[in-house]
Amino acid sequence: MARVLLAWELGGGYGHVAKLLPLSQRLREAGHDVALLLREPHRAAGAGEGIPVAMAPHWKGNNPRGVSAINYAGVLALSGYTQVENVRGLVAAWQRIFASTRPHLLVANHAPTAMLAARGAGFPVMALGTGFEMPPPARPSASLQPWRKVPKAEREKLDSQVLAVVNAGVRGGKGGRLSSISAIVDADVRFLCTFSEIDHYPGRGAARYVGPIAGAVGKNAPAWPDSGRRRAFVYLTGRTVAETGLIDHLRRLGWSVAMHLRDAPPPLLEQAMAAGIHVEPRPVDLPALAGECDVIVCHGGHGTTAQALLAGIPLFTFPQHLEQATLAHRVSSLGAGKAVGVQAEGIDYGAVMEQFVETGAARAAAERFAAKHKGFDPEATLDQIAARCLALLD
Repeated sequence: MARVLLAWELGGGYGHVAKLLPLSQRLREAGHDVALLLREPHRAAGAGEGIPVAMAPHWKGNNPRGVSAINYAGVLALSGYTQVENVRGLVAAWQRIFASTRPHLLVANHAPTAMLAARGAGFPVMALGTGFEMPPPARPSASLQPWRKVPKAEREKLDSQVLAVVNAGVRGGKGGRLSSISAIVDADVRFLCTFSEIDHYPGRGAARYVGPIAGAVGKNAPAWPDSGRRRAFVYLTGRTVAETGLIDHLRRLGWSVAMHLRDAPPPLLEQAMAAGIHVEPRPVDLPALAGECDVIVCHGGHGTTAQALLAGIPLFTFPQHLEQATLAHRVSSLGAGKAVGVQAEGIDYGAVMEQFVETGAARAAAERFAAKHKGFDPEATLDQIAARCLALLD
């Protein structure tokens, strides 16, 4: 029996756990000792018996002033990589975990410091994630803001600053000095759990895409109100719905609307129901919406985006952070999505949504994506990754 650690360090939400949890269960079923080290342990409530869950070491400080996530170096800079003592302390914390658990394999999802700490430690490292979490080997590291031209000199400067901190923070380690940002997340085996069309780095070049691990999160089909000639499914936080006044916009639109809201107070749910919107209390089976939904309104997370496009449904998104904004830009470039800002003053979200849907162009683009990837099975992707883990443990 081998010991496997599955780690997630940066970011938030269920998407990271949706990758690691099913893999941990597969490895446990194969007879191995597994443990989950997660930035947000509560996300893994369904880990199951025999799979311990603990909080992963991660930086908890405030974002430094004057730093922008223009590339992956910027993402790291906003995660504590501007100070040597931050990196040194986090690396030491991960190394203590490795010393006490003696893993035979580390599976990392958006866990750069865990990967730094594992360099030269004597066990293999597997990296799996979306394009955002696995930057390509470019110098300087590629831009994550495709909606504007980020000067090369600006990216080079940020790369140099972060690399200087990293190399000082791991000085004396067995892995040697790092010469590029992408080397921070280098691994023995890498799985890009996305599709080339929605890779955050469209210019990656030769790469092996295996598609997302996670399939449908929910099992429920929404009950559509008997009104309107269009159907919209809304999957947002209660805060976004409240800040945008979206319920009133949807009511005026007159469509059949169903929604599943996260962290929504009861008064907001009551307002939605009073507007004739069906409120689904549990997650919905998004792939099952194929053919019966005209648009999915969401924040544009990778899992939801992939499921919507595989079902041939266009996306109307309210990105909350850089990862979602960059992905929304990619989907828009396909013609299958439109992103809007929460703080956009005076915008008539209903009118914009109606124009987006009624042309039919977005639906056609989403259906082209679905046709290209017809037959994709996330379970097969999980099988492939689990098999590679087992091979590394032989």
